[in-house]
Amino acid sequence: MVDIIITSDEPLNPYFVASFIGAGLIPLVKKLNAGDFHIFGDREDNSILIERKEASDFLASLEDGRLWDQMAKMKDSGIEDRRVLIEGNPLKARAQQFRQKVVTPNRIYGAYEGIFNWGAKIVWTEDTYQTSAYLKNLCKRFKRPKKEFSLRTSASRKLSPQEKKRYILEGFPGIGPKASKLLVSHYDSLMEIFNDASNIDKLPGIGKTTKKEMEDILG
Repeated sequence: MVDIIITSDEPLNPYFVASFIGAGLIPLVKKLNAGDFHIFGDREDNSILIERKEASDFLASLEDGRLWDQMAKMKDSGIEDRRVLIEGNPLKARAQQFRQKVVTPNRIYGAYEGIFNWGAKIVWTEDTYQTSAYLKNLCKRFKRPKKEFSLRTSASRKLSPQEKKRYILEGFPGIGPKASKLLVSHYDSLMEIFNDASNIDKLPGIGKTTKKEMEDILG
């Protein structure tokens, strides 16, 4: 199973591939329609799309407007967790390479806000080594067994025995507060309700669909 896709446009592919393999991960190099890295979780909707930019490239993409085209493509991918990884300090890179007024510090700060407005997060790293370490950490976190989450909150210990019975019954499809109250008042115990599930539709307000769903679950 592939852990991470690296776009074929990434110039440092050999470095990243070697780094991921050395960490026991499985990378795949292929053309991505958006982003530079696509990290897979346990579900397709639990993946992360990352656009990597060295500081100088970040500034250049601001100057030519390419950054916003990339943000649009990332959003169109349908992946909710989108991140822009900036390698280095754009402000220092500007002082060294981009003294033009079109790439002012205010414009850089505004770009950060613009990225947030596109629904993406920003991650800063100092260099390619840190970038690789960050990506490997994300991959390994996704490979860990996921914590099981309850489909329903537990009933409060402060509930009365009758209320706890109703709470259990309302876990069945089609059984709401009125139906659970009716069942608890009509039967002496949950076992009686379950054993007589084929007849509960005879009670007012409980239909055949609800009866069948309860039978299917209990059966």
